[in-house]
Amino acid sequence: MVLLAGVVPLLLFGLSVPVLAAATDSWGVYQHDAGHSGRSNNIAPSQPGILWVIQFGTSGKPSSPIVVGEDSNFYVGVDVTPFDKESSSTTSTESSKPDASGHSGLFAFAPDKKVRWVSKLTGKVTGSPAIGKDAVYAVIGTTLAALNKTDGSVKWQVPLNGESSGGIMLGNDGTLYVGTVKGKTLYAVSSDGKIKWQYAASGQIDGSPTLGNDSSVYFTAQDLCLYALNANGSLKWKYKVTEKGAIKLSSPILAPDNTIYFGMTRDDGLLTKQDEDQKKLGKGRLFAIKPNGGLKWYFEAKGKSANMPALQKDGTIIFSTTSLNYTDDRQYWQGDCRVEAVMPNGVEKWPSDSADNSHEGPALIDGAGNIFVTSTDGFLTCMGKNGVMIWRAKVGGKVSIGPKGILYVAAKSSIGAVTQRDLSKETKQSEQIQDESNRGSSYGTSLLIYIIPIVIAAAIGYFFKTKISANTDGDNKGDSEE
Repeated sequence: MVLLAGVVPLLLFGLSVPVLAAATDSWGVYQHDAGHSGRSNNIAPSQPGILWVIQFGTSGKPSSPIVVGEDSNFYVGVDVTPFDKESSSTTSTESSKPDASGHSGLFAFAPDKKVRWVSKLTGKVTGSPAIGKDAVYAVIGTTLAALNKTDGSVKWQVPLNGESSGGIMLGNDGTLYVGTVKGKTLYAVSSDGKIKWQYAASGQIDGSPTLGNDSSVYFTAQDLCLYALNANGSLKWKYKVTEKGAIKLSSPILAPDNTIYFGMTRDDGLLTKQDEDQKKLGKGRLFAIKPNGGLKWYFEAKGKSANMPALQKDGTIIFSTTSLNYTDDRQYWQGDCRVEAVMPNGVEKWPSDSADNSHEGPALIDGAGNIFVTSTDGFLTCMGKNGVMIWRAKVGGKVSIGPKGILYVAAKSSIGAVTQRDLSKETKQSEQIQDESNRGSSYGTSLLIYIIPIVIAAAIGYFFKTKISANTDGDNKGDSEE
């Protein structure tokens, strides 16, 4: 999943959507907001074009999704491999700074893609950063840090009992919530760097927590449980997924009516031959959980996985799924990708087949209701709210929607920005080229008006000269013989 520098080939399809004026809306935390709606008010490109690309090459790679503020400054974790400073750089040539390379950390970029700073605290950024009013927050190594927005210096830091995976969630009061993977602990940390409370789960926490309006905290863990905590960190309730073959739960999202949705992925390798004979094949599921922890409904996906969902304005739940097919000798391969839409009552609205082999990460939704999904083989697909594909391009990675509808993509070894393709500019350039071509043709025609008579006259002159010369030679020859 590498964004190519310069012009990236885009595989565009016939449908297009009018571009509306976009409201200013930041993407300051993972999946946009505290409820993980995955939905921005900004209108993303209906005809994509590459705005810029920053290649990290072999010396570094993005380690987190990109978060973007209202001022269009953006932040991403970059994992830098030790290198020779004289021969390598982790930034593009035009945006290089002496202090902007050489170590892993959180990188801050200006809207023009120039590096503003790299965090003074070094280490791999694990999970998504978060943008606060006065600081940017990131888990660097096993430390939760508040970084100064102006220069990346550390305002405060809190040691954690492990790395994060899902990233930081930021509450309205400035409280930070973050879970650790091997540490199996969810932390609540105040805006001044004091631990308010911590909760020990029974499984690794590899997702991002979701917040309710009443400061309830929801998160999933590898023990296949959805946890609901009170504002003080005490356990409110716990929902256990018991479906056979279940191996993973996505991060949860929260609807306005406080219904909690999350996806479940199965592994057919955990099913027996008898299960298969009884057609108990491992289908993924989308779960809807009531605010009190009871099951509202579940929806069986068409594939073995149900990735983290996103929420349309009308309450429609959008998620991607992939089937893992297998042969008689139980060797597996990927295929049969889909995006599915489910209504709030659990009834399918539509499924949409995909050209991808496997989807990764959650879906995103823009202000027009268009849906964006990425594949493991590096494609980004845009489809309308009805599931019909609008375009598909080789710019896959972890995607965020920033101000002006710009798509920020953290790929395998680069980051890039996708904006609305300026068709009017291209048309103007095409017309200019055509005009120059026409002027060239007109000039050529004008020259021919003058050249042709000269050529004709020269030819006639040459013809008569030749005839006269021939006749003169003949007359002279006869006189000589006589």
